[in-house]
Amino acid sequence: SWAQTPFAYYSRYPADRIGLPDKLPLDAQATEAALRDLLPRYQRIWLVSWQDWFSDPQGHIAGWLDVNAFSIGSVGFPYVTIRGYLASSPTLSAQPTPQHRGNLTLGGLVRFLGYDLDDSEVGSRGRLYLTLYWEGLTQIPKNYYVYVHLVSSSGRIWGQKDNRPGYDRLPTDRWTPGMLVKDEYRIDIPPGTPPGEYQLAVGIYDPATWQALPIESLERDHLLLGPMSIDGGPQQAKMSHQLEASLSSDITLLGY
Repeated sequence: SWAQTPFAYYSRYPADRIGLPDKLPLDAQATEAALRDLLPRYQRIWLVSWQDWFSDPQGHIAGWLDVNAFSIGSVGFPYVTIRGYLASSPTLSAQPTPQHRGNLTLGGLVRFLGYDLDDSEVGSRGRLYLTLYWEGLTQIPKNYYVYVHLVSSSGRIWGQKDNRPGYDRLPTDRWTPGMLVKDEYRIDIPPGTPPGEYQLAVGIYDPATWQALPIESLERDHLLLGPMSIDGGPQQAKMSHQLEASLSSDITLLGY
């Protein structure tokens, strides 16, 4: 149907595709019922709005998700807007049970409770997924950032992610004492990453000063998670002239 066109054009990977509204004009009651049915069935929901000036001119679907799910951001393209949502808030109501438990305090402000690591897509899609679990210990006065660095045995950074917790939507100065936070990251492994043993370096820092919170009982200001084996990053194109020129914090010219 016409509602599936953006998916067929933009999405390269399989996903359940649900067209809403199922008929025009939009029936608010039926659409809300469909959304209530969808929410518990998925961890993440992506709302792809195309021609919504015609199908949902009042923004009913996005408005319902903004209230009943946790927004993780949006991006716009010509004629298409994509909004991401978590089906549940990253703040937890009970103590988590991570794959790898931890109990370390950072700067007297935050306790690291452990992490989950999913490296099943390292070979197929060149990425890995990390979930960190935090507990706020007191009212945090600053808006701290979390960094996750993929580092080799020599200490070189091969991939990284820096942002505020909760997909950049849960700043630490809004945490309350005892708040439990599930903090998810996707780390892309760049082309040219050599095979070998790697770890994930994780820390919390003040973006105004670049000062990281010290970890009590450790003589450093970052966690080291892993190790993990990587067979190599995504296959790199053959180039007559290989380089490694950093053009910005996000772009490296590998060659031509």
